[in-house]
Amino acid sequence: ELYYPSEQSHAFLPLIPLLIRHLANFLVWIIHPKFLPPTYEATAALAAIILNISAFTIASIALYDLTKYMLMGIYILDESACSKKISERISISKDASRDEAIDQQRSITQLSKITAQLFCINPAGVFFTVSYSESVFAMLTFSGHAIAAKVRYYKYIMEVGNQGTKTQYSSFGTFFSSMLSIVLWMAASYARSNGMFSSIWMMILAFGNCCSFIARNEKQGRNSATLVLRCTLTIAWHLCLALMIAAPVFYHDWCGYYFHCVDTPHPHDDTKLLPRPAWCSVRASEKQFAFRTFSLYAYVQKKHWNVGFMRYFELKQIPNFILAAPVLIISYCAALAWIFQSWKRHECEIGMTRGKSKIVRNFIKWAFNALRA
Repeated sequence: ELYYPSEQSHAFLPLIPLLIRHLANFLVWIIHPKFLPPTYEATAALAAIILNISAFTIASIALYDLTKYMLMGIYILDESACSKKISERISISKDASRDEAIDQQRSITQLSKITAQLFCINPAGVFFTVSYSESVFAMLTFSGHAIAAKVRYYKYIMEVGNQGTKTQYSSFGTFFSSMLSIVLWMAASYARSNGMFSSIWMMILAFGNCCSFIARNEKQGRNSATLVLRCTLTIAWHLCLALMIAAPVFYHDWCGYYFHCVDTPHPHDDTKLLPRPAWCSVRASEKQFAFRTFSLYAYVQKKHWNVGFMRYFELKQIPNFILAAPVLIISYCAALAWIFQSWKRHECEIGMTRGKSKIVRNFIKWAFNALRA
């Protein structure tokens, strides 16, 4: 078949096609041809189905782990905020309220299972089995966040005072797990451009760490210059990690520009060059393009799929909004539940230490503690 490259191909990132191709080649290598579909294209379609179903399964397991460790971390934060002494917090799970802790653990496990089950039967489940990028993207994104949630859970335990867990998660183990999450989020960005949003979470984490440093500095009375230096290094480090997560999308844009806008021989006639698209002349030089004044991915999405800010809000899209309404409502309710729980935890802390505060000051303090947690 003849291959004529087009700009539309750059609307999709290349990780999924690469995985399908290598999996199809692997199937051809290990399985006798009479047990495979008659053509390579059909074998590639079979490989896509196998890849997506496997990724969907792993994504469900990762979502279960993510939910479990997040809920256990929230439970520890609530107990530490509303208990008066560290010794009392430890005794809650050891002596007086062992049954209550066991019941809480069962509730968390059950809720995690329900979350994974709802994910498996969601209305968009068809996209997780066909040859599409949803399954692999969900697997990589959920796995990265599950590892990060596990690291933060053990961090909460150590802050509460359970010294026995320090040997389970060393500094090297924490760093390795964190970098593994970064690699998974980078791979997710190479599957779908939505993976770039994980870089926003990375910056939120940076500001949260700075809030923790500020709170610790107030208690210990350290030098302010040291605090500023530590916060600056933390933000710089997390900014580098955020750029690493978004790098695959930038690289995909650069490859598209290099392929279409630099003199490239025609694949079927070496004496001719591929014609340059009109958008190659949007900027006068390659240097301007290198500074991200033009995005091929955004251009193609806007031109061929009408993708852009507020472009989806049309009357003809009302059925799709109705279809998405249950998930949107659940998401909004979950956000409100988190705000309520976080505010309740903050009231426990204020009640123990400072008493009532003014509304504005209390709100700012709540936002500060929410980031610090």
